[in-house]
Amino acid sequence: MLSIILREIDPGVSSVVGADIPQADEYDSCFLSLTPQLSLILNIDWEHVDMFPDKKAVKKHFTEFCRRLKPGGTLIYCGESESAHAVASEFMAQGKIPDDDAIGEVISYGLEDKNMWQAVMIKPNAYGGSDYLATYNGEVMTPVQIQLPGIHNVLNSLAAIAAAVVVASWKNTDDGKLLANIRKHISETAARSLYSFQGVHRRLEFVGKLENCHFYDDYAHHPTEISASLKAAREKFGNSSIWVIFQPQDYSRVSRLSKDFAVALAAADRVIVTQIYAARGKTAGGVSGQDIVDQIMGTSALYIQSMDDVYVFLSAELSTLLSSGQKDTLVVITMGTGSCTNLGPRLLQRFMS
Repeated sequence: MLSIILREIDPGVSSVVGADIPQADEYDSCFLSLTPQLSLILNIDWEHVDMFPDKKAVKKHFTEFCRRLKPGGTLIYCGESESAHAVASEFMAQGKIPDDDAIGEVISYGLEDKNMWQAVMIKPNAYGGSDYLATYNGEVMTPVQIQLPGIHNVLNSLAAIAAAVVVASWKNTDDGKLLANIRKHISETAARSLYSFQGVHRRLEFVGKLENCHFYDDYAHHPTEISASLKAAREKFGNSSIWVIFQPQDYSRVSRLSKDFAVALAAADRVIVTQIYAARGKTAGGVSGQDIVDQIMGTSALYIQSMDDVYVFLSAELSTLLSSGQKDTLVVITMGTGSCTNLGPRLLQRFMS
């Protein structure tokens, strides 16, 4: 989101977005090698359980990351995230922020009045996304319309607007009136860019459609991510039946977070959990996807070990549904970081060939 906004402001802007390249996150302390001018924290959660013993250790790492801001650098954080707020508060308590300086401040964004940037009057739109007003210290900056579902995308888009304003203001911080005009203009420019944003690869990405069956693919591999994606899907498709095929990543994560996975997945109408994708090659005896399935309450859940067996099972299920002439919408979402991403295209090819 931020990249397309900045390119709208200045076509010469370049960006590197972490995906199939080395990423700059907390894993293995990667982000502690950076010295940014602007840091933007969307949320903080206990994800890399093989690296951090608990969430407290993760927050300590993020506080250290904030300390690596260049002198006068700006920190933007999500006020809806309790952990991000705690990290920002700890950072400010260390006396690292110059007083009365537009560059060097800590900026919060979120849904509540306490935040400097706030999304208000949020409502669903005809594109399956959300409309809202972006305000700064209570003053409306611009209406925003995004095509992506989910409150997390509302927050992400608001964060991108706030960050774009900071970047555009770097050379114009001494003139208060000019700064206010820049804030308004950049907010409006950002909103125009966000309207055309279609999302990124593997974030509730539409794969294809087979009659009334819609296939999506999502990179979610943490309970918080799963919950956010399923809320977004429910927002988009209402009471339609949602099936999730989840491929867990790493034995250590499943061992520590199996109950949290179960709670998040229970928001779907039907769940299939596969064997664990050991992305980092570490195993833990006796841990499997069955541990998640055993704790899912109120939702039909199955453990099917191999992806090939899942393909066979779903082929039969979909054949029955399609031949019955069922008209209700069905949403099938593959979730995880491994080979599950290939399942939707395989099923589409099988029925459309």
